[in-house]
Amino acid sequence: LYVKPGSYAGSETTPGNWSLVESVLGLTSAGENNPTAWDVTDFTIDAGASAFYVNVTNGPGLNYTNGSTEGNTLVSNADIEIFEGIGNQVNFGNQFRPRNWNGNIVYSLASVPEPSSLVALAGCFLLSGLRRRRA
Repeated sequence: LYVKPGSYAGSETTPGNWSLVESVLGLTSAGENNPTAWDVTDFTIDAGASAFYVNVTNGPGLNYTNGSTEGNTLVSNADIEIFEGIGNQVNFGNQFRPRNWNGNIVYSLASVPEPSSLVALAGCFLLSGLRRRRA
């Protein structure tokens, strides 16, 4: 699993633009049309856009659904918005556009201490630095 701040656009084939979060050997697929669980080590990302890249180097690839328009909102709630994106061949290879990843993201919002004596302006800066933790 790789992550990078901002969009994936322009970094589709450039591994050096991405940070490896975790890799796992020996993860066995639960079979076609069955979800395969991968409990990724907790990591923190800044609020705002982040791109994710899941690379499968051995065995069947990830399931996806053909998208309608790259960049359209696929799903969202009050905390997170997931957009239609792309699929890559293994190791940052050729792209297939648009694609929708078939999966779940389990996450929690990092807690931010309540300001006790901060002035309102400082509170605005604090909110702009909220962090989200996804697993």
